[in-house]
Amino acid sequence: MIEAEWHAVWRDPEGVLMDITPRPQGMRLNKIAFLADADGHTKGEVLGNVRKNLARSGRRKMVDRYIAQAERAEQALYQADDPEQDALVREEQHKLLELQEALRLGHKPGWA
Repeated sequence: MIEAEWHAVWRDPEGVLMDITPRPQGMRLNKIAFLADADGHTKGEVLGNVRKNLARSGRRKMVDRYIAQAERAEQALYQADDPEQDALVREEQHKLLELQEALRLGHKPGWA
């Protein structure tokens, strides 16, 4: 699977793009590839990540489930504007982490 997320970038005077999106503390990335946004999205819009399944036939279904769960978790997070939504966000994110671990280990999650 490949996943793309929207980032804020700055172009320095020499034309080099620099990622200025805040990251969780301790998160390090070896490489970041920037793609221009041909649609010209502007500040303030909440845009979901883009995920594509690149798995081979034996793992495609599980990766499809992971992508669907990631989208549910993302939606729950974006819609959580009151404390009562916090439990739903935590539940969706927990399921996502279980699927991620199942994919890593090559088995089905406990709730599947």
